[in-house]
Amino acid sequence: MRSIEEVVEEYQVSRIVVGLPVNLDGSDSDSTRAVRLFIQRLQRVTDIEIVEWDERFTSKLAEQTLIDMGVGRKKRRQKHRVDMLAAVHLLQSYLQSLSQARK
Repeated sequence: MRSIEEVVEEYQVSRIVVGLPVNLDGSDSDSTRAVRLFIQRLQRVTDIEIVEWDERFTSKLAEQTLIDMGVGRKKRRQKHRVDMLAAVHLLQSYLQSLSQARK
């Protein structure tokens, strides 16, 4: 939590978007409940808005992005690569929703 607080302060963050790992049918999973507990803990240490955002299919999109980029199978299996791109897709989806809401 301390690391998050430091980033929030350093970059003057006004909103935190957290990926919510729901099941394909939209129901909660064990992971969903764990993330919601994390969000509750985070809300106790910051007054910044926290947005829960559906992260379904972000890992698949990330894997496809790596394939499209020509990244070899061995490097695609490195979890941090997929996680990083999945986070990019999640944030991009969130930002697009804001843009569409403004129209």
